[in-house]
Amino acid sequence: MNGATQTLNRTPTHLEKPIYSDYQFKKVTMEIAKEATVNYYVIDRISQTYISDVFDARQTQTFTIAYGVHDKDRRRYSNLSNTDTEEDASSFEEEPIKIQLTSGSHLTLESPKNLWPAWGIAPFGRYQMLDSIH
Repeated sequence: MNGATQTLNRTPTHLEKPIYSDYQFKKVTMEIAKEATVNYYVIDRISQTYISDVFDARQTQTFTIAYGVHDKDRRRYSNLSNTDTEEDASSFEEEPIKIQLTSGSHLTLESPKNLWPAWGIAPFGRYQMLDSIH
């Protein structure tokens, strides 16, 4: 009887055991596109002539974002694998568009909220041309 009493005394008054239940969360796939119409000028300062043209630039990226995954989900990391965050999508939206000019250089188009138009070209839509070639 003493053995049973000792075992009973060592037994905690409460036992904690996680209880899991099914719940729903969503994975949303979205494609974000950035577009700009570029009016450009190529100036020959020696002959004092120029040519101008217009083209449309488009940059897209696909994001998959998981909404409603519970912090204590035992499969949380598995459920979040191969997903992006809202911050990833926002960062892409805020980055400038880069346009490939030749094999080693590109032109960067920035949002007009950050910079005034270079070359005296007014911004078109959300983007404008910068005087920077990388």
